[in-house]
Amino acid sequence: MQGDACLRAVGETLSLVALNEALMVARYGGEEFALLLPRLDLERAVALAEEARCSIEELSMTHADAPCGMVTISIGVESRVPQPGQKSACLVEAADRALYDAKRRGRNAVVAQASLLLSAAS
Repeated sequence: MQGDACLRAVGETLSLVALNEALMVARYGGEEFALLLPRLDLERAVALAEEARCSIEELSMTHADAPCGMVTISIGVESRVPQPGQKSACLVEAADRALYDAKRRGRNAVVAQASLLLSAAS
């Protein structure tokens, strides 16, 4: 039951943070949420993601299995202009790669996939 309350609190907080910007805030999987922010450029999306990360941290919800003892979130951000024939799964996969990079960096972080692609191209 505590897990359900935690997920509700995270979902509500994400919805409040993204209230004026999100087309959709939804639970995407077990402990994953997705936010669609169609009017935001990458810089603003990253800023909103950082605001969400801080807001969850400020809830100070205890989590015995977390390294810091509190619930935190890791966020992967992606920004793309759809190309003809490109599937929406490409966007989701890129955001997912960024999410797992945030987790590899120690969690409680925001990583933008597009910036990773740009730095890899340099």
